[in-house]
Amino acid sequence: GQKALIVISPAQKTIETAASTLVFRVEIKRSMKHVPDETAEVYRKMAGNRGFEIFTAEDGTFVYLIGKFITFESASEYADLLRRNGYRDAKVSAYLGSKEIPVDTAKQLFEK
Repeated sequence: GQKALIVISPAQKTIETAASTLVFRVEIKRSMKHVPDETAEVYRKMAGNRGFEIFTAEDGTFVYLIGKFITFESASEYADLLRRNGYRDAKVSAYLGSKEIPVDTAKQLFEK
């Protein structure tokens, strides 16, 4: 009477099998504190249909990102446009899935 009829094994962790996508993004700002809601809304409007996201980096900073660009050149053109319009912190960053990687590494991966 003490023995179970069926043995239930603990749930196994789901392994991420999908390949991560390598993309270039335009980083508008990186800050230890959230920007005011009004500022975030301005960023969202600037992004338009390119998309806008706020990530928390590994060091705890908040990263404000626009778009997902296939090439470094297209992301760089957009970052240049933002810098010309007063957003001097705008720069290109690279992400493999949701993990930030060095831009030079991403460029080398695209060349292969």
